[in-house]
Amino acid sequence: MSDQNQIQPPTNAAGPDLPKLVEQFLENQRQELALRQQQLELNKTHLEKSAEYAHEALKAEFSDRDKERAHQLKILQSVQRFIGVLILAVLIFLFIVFRIDKEAAA
Repeated sequence: MSDQNQIQPPTNAAGPDLPKLVEQFLENQRQELALRQQQLELNKTHLEKSAEYAHEALKAEFSDRDKERAHQLKILQSVQRFIGVLILAVLIFLFIVFRIDKEAAA
């Protein structure tokens, strides 16, 4: 009876397959970590390329807007010159008309 009252260690139902399962689990974990590392590297590369693209796009937009401002300035200057010449022509015309009118009145 004393043998029946002794606590017996639990029997391992898996038997010799337990070390294989642990090894397989650890191998799966290693593979998952490697895949996760690759995914992080890909994400990092993607972010770097996105940042480069955004930077280049901003530079191109800045250049385009700078060229557009220069073009608008040229147009504005041309319009101002045209208006100036037109005003000068009207003033000369009026001066001539008043001079002729003054001479005709005299």
